[in-house]
Amino acid sequence: MIALAVLMGRYRFDVTPETKVWPVQKLTTQPRDGLLMRVSPRHQRSPLVN
Repeated sequence: MIALAVLMGRYRFDVTPETKVWPVQKLTTQPRDGLLMRVSPRHQRSPLVN
């Protein structure tokens, strides 16, 4: 969970245009054929000025 939080803070995850999301109900709702995503770095934040 911590690793996921670090990745989400550093990178942006966008669904690829050709991906068709179709939910499947199980114990939790999941995409039927997985979820193809494009990962790109987030823009650097400017340091806080004191």
